[in-house]
Amino acid sequence: MKIFAGLLPAAAAMFASAQAALITNGDFSAGDTSGYSVTACGLGVTNVNVPVCGYTNVIDPAPYVHVAQNGADDCLQVETGFGILLGVITQSIDITSNAHMLSFDAGVLGGTPGFGSGVFPDKVTIGVRDNAGVFSRLFSMTEAGFTAYNTNGLSTVLTPASSGFFGTGVLADLSSLIGMSVFLEIQLFSELDGRNVAFALDNFDLAGGVSQVPIPAPLALFATGLAFLRLHSHRTSKRAV
Repeated sequence: MKIFAGLLPAAAAMFASAQAALITNGDFSAGDTSGYSVTACGLGVTNVNVPVCGYTNVIDPAPYVHVAQNGADDCLQVETGFGILLGVITQSIDITSNAHMLSFDAGVLGGTPGFGSGVFPDKVTIGVRDNAGVFSRLFSMTEAGFTAYNTNGLSTVLTPASSGFFGTGVLADLSSLIGMSVFLEIQLFSELDGRNVAFALDNFDLAGGVSQVPIPAPLALFATGLAFLRLHSHRTSKRAV
């Protein structure tokens, strides 16, 4: 019986490993942006008026990216600031046959009044960037609404949000990237219009969050071990008689 009892924690650990989430802090329950890198236009966080990507008035995006609580849930809140902001939030993810459907929730929280030109609306764009540097746009949102894109063999649809707070859910099929490690990339854009718009994102997930290890395999291995130990125990008790 001690042997059987010893196997149970090992089995629990094995299943926990097999079902581990493939996006770190995808629901932002850590209360911060752990697992993500926040940069200005992909070149590192900058100070005000330091030239970045051809612009000379780019503001540091870090203060505009934070985790906020909405009811009982934590979510990523991104604000576009009052100056030119070209922020990028990234995380490396592995696309596998068991994890190629990317889903998340998105919403617009509203903005702080300003003079705003409306020529280039404040926007959040989400996509994936491969190792060759090719960015595939999947989704974008402005105060005017949400847009799904089909680019570079990837397809995206808008779905009902998993939380009533969010304006929409998003489901993207990344199956053409199976076998690749890519960057999940959230882009923030704001023109110098004196207006700050806030957006929210939450519940990033990959195809149910299962690992590349098929669950039936460890199940079969565990069952085989139990059968062997039961047979061994039975033979031992017969010898004792």
